[in-house]
Amino acid sequence: MNLWHELFALRLAVGKGILSPSALRTFLKKSEKRRISLFSFLEEKKPKLYQKLEQCLKQAEQLSNYPHQTPNILRENQLLYQKLRKKFDEKLLKECLSTAQKMTKAGLPLRLHEVILAKNLTPSVDLSSFLGTLPLGILRCSPCSIQITVQEYCPWRVYPCPLCGNPLLLEREKTLSFTSGEIEKYFAHFELLRLLGQGGMGKVYFAFNRKTREKVAIKILLSNVRNKQRFQREIQICQRLCHPNILPILEWGVHQNLWYYTMPYIEGSNLRQHVKTHGPLGEKKAISLGLTLCSALREAHSKKVIHRDIKPENILLHKDGTPYIVDFGLAKLNSSLDLSLTQSGTVIGSPEFMPPEQAKGQKQVGPSSDIYSLGATLYFALTGQPPFQGKEFMELIFKVLMEKPKPLRQLA
Repeated sequence: MNLWHELFALRLAVGKGILSPSALRTFLKKSEKRRISLFSFLEEKKPKLYQKLEQCLKQAEQLSNYPHQTPNILRENQLLYQKLRKKFDEKLLKECLSTAQKMTKAGLPLRLHEVILAKNLTPSVDLSSFLGTLPLGILRCSPCSIQITVQEYCPWRVYPCPLCGNPLLLEREKTLSFTSGEIEKYFAHFELLRLLGQGGMGKVYFAFNRKTREKVAIKILLSNVRNKQRFQREIQICQRLCHPNILPILEWGVHQNLWYYTMPYIEGSNLRQHVKTHGPLGEKKAISLGLTLCSALREAHSKKVIHRDIKPENILLHKDGTPYIVDFGLAKLNSSLDLSLTQSGTVIGSPEFMPPEQAKGQKQVGPSSDIYSLGATLYFALTGQPPFQGKEFMELIFKVLMEKPKPLRQLA
């Protein structure tokens, strides 16, 4: 079932008196508030009315202008071809059109944009404005006071207002901008609720997954070729790990040429924020935290994964106290297949918590490097300060290499 299908079914329902205009407006507002489709809302709240609408859905499929009938697919492919002629090599585009039309005529409906995507012809052009899948927008009919949030639509298709039958007008949302610092309300099938943090590779948002109805954390990559390689590696590495204290990746993909992945949203704060707000941990809590994180690191190390950036910011604490290790963006596989993107002599990690071998820029780091960083992180948890402090980067590196941290008893 698609948007056009639903709108025509509603138009038929209103015409037959199954649904009054005022009831339609009310149900639309309620479904928008719950962020679900009108039909999903009615199936849940008004099952008898939904059964009647199902009959209208079946009738809509028989209409001559139903989009998924063969003549209309052929027509829409031709319309899209005309829109894209100046965006693509015309010879390649004609080949794509020919393939789509032949398959459709043979009884295997195929749309032009599906062929374009399958042939990977899209890197140099943003098809979202033509295919209409993203960004999300709002279809309105002002005279009828109808407003419908849409995720997928085709700009060359006419979507009728379910009350008056006139075309609904599209109002696009702002596009996602990483240069202006603006936060788009929607990204793919996610509603971005607030910015949680950002770093050198991307931004992390608290978001609502409109498909699964779950709250998640979504990390969106800044567009950079080198970052893209690291981002893909982070996804690959996280998929190797399975531990209750390592956040898993739920979903990953590419939207508007931007890579993203999602993780469970942890209601709480990171270790640094927790210590800043509540003060250093007590001895028993610090020991419990250390044992739990050691167990998580043992899982990573057993899969040949070295985190390389264990620090308070990468330890999330749920409000019930459960810790989670996050951000494997600097991780590497400690095996003959070295996926590290770091050149020998380059310092990678956070200097306050990195081990000496990492501070020297040595490429070969192992499990002991993570254990050192975990120790430095627990030092911070107990004292509220890192083992070494300095105003300059090189000053910190020098202290890590040449000095010993103050004993905990002196800071108690």
